[in-house]
Amino acid sequence: MRSIPQKRSCFWILAVLAVAMNVPSVSAQAMKHVNCDQGDTLAATLQSVHSGDTVTITGTCNENVLITDPTGRYNGVTLDGQGTATIFGPDSTLNVIELTGVSAFTIRGLTITGGNDGIAINTGSIVAIDTVVVQGVGRHGIHFQRGSSDGYVVNSTVQNNPGNGIVINENSYVRVGFTDGVGASQGATGPCVIQNNGGYGIRVQRGASARVYTNTISYNGNNGINIESASYAEVASNVIEGNTKNGVAVTENSTLHLGNPSGIKNEDMPNTASVLNGQFGLSVSWGSFVSGRLGTLNGTSGVSTIAHDSNSNITP
Repeated sequence: MRSIPQKRSCFWILAVLAVAMNVPSVSAQAMKHVNCDQGDTLAATLQSVHSGDTVTITGTCNENVLITDPTGRYNGVTLDGQGTATIFGPDSTLNVIELTGVSAFTIRGLTITGGNDGIAINTGSIVAIDTVVVQGVGRHGIHFQRGSSDGYVVNSTVQNNPGNGIVINENSYVRVGFTDGVGASQGATGPCVIQNNGGYGIRVQRGASARVYTNTISYNGNNGINIESASYAEVASNVIEGNTKNGVAVTENSTLHLGNPSGIKNEDMPNTASVLNGQFGLSVSWGSFVSGRLGTLNGTSGVSTIAHDSNSNITP
């Protein structure tokens, strides 16, 4: 026959087990380390990565990194090159880094080169690209597509790519030059440099939206910023100069806001140019609308051209 203390012990054990069964399992965030110069690979390390983990990278990784996440396993993961690591994509038919279906994913402190597109995000949400250099890839520098939402690119350089610097495509929404928080356009900025790309500096297309503040967009082979096919963009407080064609172009029933008629916040202020763009500072065509301030946007053909049933409400 059991004594009273034994019954009490048994009761407490059962109570603890009952509580434990009702507490959801939470995996601890971990720090993983990859030294590609010593033979490590990201592909192998990513097999053991879970939500919230950080992967620090050292050396030069010669691999195309493709991450598909239907279960949320890679949510909140950070790839951190610590400002010195490089990922070179040896297969020119594949993107160097391609993310599909990830959320709250961060790419930081890396140089990206080789491959097809440098970084491609498909159906992602809250994907951050911070302090990254994307150069010498096979096509576009950074490509958001297929309804990716709340992406942002800050403190980064996108240069010397044969295609476009940044593409925002297919109903995606991205901020360039500031982060995703409320009021971030004024306080959480991170200016980018987008230069010497073969196509557009930034291309916003197919119903996509972008807010582009505090960046330098220069010497690209086409328009500095191109907004097309029923897309929307807010473009303010940037330096947009020396591009082969127009500084900013909006076309095909799209809408462009060049800051606001007044105000001194980053989202209000006009864009500037001290070097002429190759055609116009601003081009508006094919049923599009533009408002805001022209600032000092200019080109060798003049300040602006507005044509083909387009409308404007712009001030100097």
